[in-house]
Amino acid sequence: MGKKRNAKTMLKDLLIVLLLLGLMVSLVRAIWDNLESLRRVRSLQKETAFLEEQDRQLYSEIEEKQSLEYVEEQARRSLGMVKEGERVFIYPDSEQEEEVPEDRRGTGGLKFWREWLHVFGW
Repeated sequence: MGKKRNAKTMLKDLLIVLLLLGLMVSLVRAIWDNLESLRRVRSLQKETAFLEEQDRQLYSEIEEKQSLEYVEEQARRSLGMVKEGERVFIYPDSEQEEEVPEDRRGTGGLKFWREWLHVFGW
């Protein structure tokens, strides 16, 4: 009977140890999951801060591009537009000089540029 009791006690002790081991594994896993969640939250907070800063920069850029000064600058650069009353000076490139017909080269070239000045109302 001592051996039976001893076997029962051993079985009982083994079940308690297994139960405690299972609880410890469960607890460690829960702690690990919480740490992973915390890392993920921090990562997402950094990403959110970065995206908010980028958003602010984009809104600032939109405001700048909607300003009249920017529109005017782009019209001057891209379209060659000028303000009313502003004088325009046209300087020929070296390639353009080569494309001028021979009858307009030399003293005749002045006539060519005078025609352009006439087009612009000068």
